[in-house]
Amino acid sequence: MNNCYEVMDVPQNDPCENCIPCMRLKLMEFGFISGQDIEIQKKQWGLYVVNMLSKQGHIEQTIALREEEFSKICLKEKN
Repeated sequence: MNNCYEVMDVPQNDPCENCIPCMRLKLMEFGFISGQDIEIQKKQWGLYVVNMLSKQGHIEQTIALREEEFSKICLKEKN
């Protein structure tokens, strides 16, 4: 898979679903903030394996996200 993307936003639900814990804050704590480059390494067992990339393109950390978590992130494909 290995597609590179830039995180555009992790929008708040409208209306807020009062998730416990808050899904938006959880994703932002993982590092999914506007401008962050990521690489979707693969999808397996219902999980997205996502690499957080440095500005030089090196993998800083790897995170596995469930479909409902991953779908909350607005992405823009990188060329």
